[in-house]
Amino acid sequence: MGSSFILSAEDFENFKPSHVGRNIVFLESVGSTNDHAKELAAQGALSGTVVIAGEQVAGKGRLGRSWDGAGSGKDIYMTILLRPDISGENAARLTLLAGICTARAVNEISEKKAGIKWPNDVVINGKKICGILTESAFKGKSLDYAAVGIGINVNREDFPPELADKATSLYLENGRQYKRADIIKRVISLFDEYYGGFVKAGISSFIDEYRRLCVNIGKTVTIHENGTSYVAGAIGIGDNGALEVVTEGGEKRIIESGEVSVRGIYGYI
Repeated sequence: MGSSFILSAEDFENFKPSHVGRNIVFLESVGSTNDHAKELAAQGALSGTVVIAGEQVAGKGRLGRSWDGAGSGKDIYMTILLRPDISGENAARLTLLAGICTARAVNEISEKKAGIKWPNDVVINGKKICGILTESAFKGKSLDYAAVGIGINVNREDFPPELADKATSLYLENGRQYKRADIIKRVISLFDEYYGGFVKAGISSFIDEYRRLCVNIGKTVTIHENGTSYVAGAIGIGDNGALEVVTEGGEKRIIESGEVSVRGIYGYI
């Protein structure tokens, strides 16, 4: 990979967003950007701090999964640290906001269009290109901070067999390499643009755009929840960001959390 694609602290020297990204911590290598951001939060780091790593060796995904690190040094690893004065329920909506910002950034540079698989993946052509993990900490009932981790497959050229039918990268989709810093700065700029509206108005400030980008709607989904699973039709996204489904028996259900598998995506048929 050419030197122009190497990520460094110099890429962000003159990048000065108003809030999100006002303080950038760049690390050449890290175990997990989320873990590092949480350590900084415990030390009093400001809201809007962003941790970016050239490579990540011990990343993690939703529901305790590990993040595949074979693309280390080629992909994007970043965590946005925020301290909004919002409820814990609204903190979870930051995952949805991160999905919009990432999908928009990808759509601006990619020849293939990206959508969002509820609640936390960005997909292209039915394959995952980005995963988002939000971890929150509280002081009593008040939110102390939220660490929004974003991992984007950018320049990696292949995946292990068990992921090849479920994951992709910008390189694999478009046949060329990308400068990671340009994508990171666009994601941060979009997050900075949306964040003020979210703090003031909550999820209502972006939920319509999320619905337009969501690939689940109108699809048959398999809901894995509390040790059981069932098939349903995804009919919409509620005003609170929950997935609305109708079971095969005609019962409408609201899915607040749990694992949702979409038939036709990530190898499900």
